[in-house]
Amino acid sequence: MVEKLLDLIGSSDKGWPAAVENAVSKAGESLRNIHDAEILSLKAKISDGKITEYLSTVRLTFKIE
Repeated sequence: MVEKLLDLIGSSDKGWPAAVENAVSKAGESLRNIHDAEILSLKAKISDGKITEYLSTVRLTFKIE
């Protein structure tokens, strides 16, 4: 078996879990056999003292056929 790792950055205005879900969902549109997600980092963009965007760097692992 061969597996590949792919790092993605998901974003959301709702929170970090939604940012992770967005990254995984979007990757799932073109990749098959995704079986692992590792959260590498969480960041936020801030404007006028308020969080405007949540960013999650996610490492996905999927099997190569």
